[in-house]
Amino acid sequence: MELRLDICIIAYRREGLERILSLNHPRIEGVRYIVAWQYADANPEDIPEGLADREDFLIIPNSSHGGGANRMIALEAAEAPIVLLSDDDISYEVGDIERLLNQYYVNPQIDYILMKCRSYSAQRDYPDYSFDAANPPKGYFCGGPEISFRLGAVKFAGISFNPLFGRGSQFCAGEDSLFVFEMQRHGLRGLYIPEFVCSHEDNSTGLREITTDAFVRAKGAMFTYFHPRTWPLRMIIHAFRLNRSAASFIRYQSNWLRGVRDLRYLLRNERIRKEIVTRKAP
Repeated sequence: MELRLDICIIAYRREGLERILSLNHPRIEGVRYIVAWQYADANPEDIPEGLADREDFLIIPNSSHGGGANRMIALEAAEAPIVLLSDDDISYEVGDIERLLNQYYVNPQIDYILMKCRSYSAQRDYPDYSFDAANPPKGYFCGGPEISFRLGAVKFAGISFNPLFGRGSQFCAGEDSLFVFEMQRHGLRGLYIPEFVCSHEDNSTGLREITTDAFVRAKGAMFTYFHPRTWPLRMIIHAFRLNRSAASFIRYQSNWLRGVRDLRYLLRNERIRKEIVTRKAP
């Protein structure tokens, strides 16, 4: 079988594999599902029969920690010309996958494509028009399962995921946003397409947790990458927009600053710096 697409799924514990098994992952010619599985306290050989016996699934048990590290492992195993990111609570339809692959066929100059994810509980308001991914409209953001890219372009640029970010890492979110940021910083050409590529049974975890202290701390760390000179002003603006009382305003800024401080501390550690494979643009 000639590979056309690798769908790189990250899963955690035995429950993650069981969620994958319960959702729709159709057999499609040229499509493979790579599952980077952080087995934690489970038996790494205890893979559900419905996954272990599928030739279009590659399960990679690993003892890493955090979403960014797990995404790195899945990406390292990818071989298909196109890669689509995914989580263990995402399902697919054949038509959506074929539409994605067709977009790369009709846009040979594009290195990465951002699309839409259905939610059966609370649908996001996505833009209904295409745009250059490097110049999104105000308020737009993308989730991991909406991100696909040409593997060759990403590998050539030396881009991967930052293991400090993602659920279970030092910062609870941001690994996918930083990955897109790195693609843009290295000059890869991206396009947003207002078409669905996958489905989610519930609202995204990221959408549910955007006001928690942990998320605000992660946001502070992310913005030191995104806006190294202007993050203090942006912090004040975000805090003002999202908080109506003086106490919550101060708490928001305190968590943001804690993220900045903690990231700087971590980056002073030589061992941790070597683990981070996101590279500066040449």
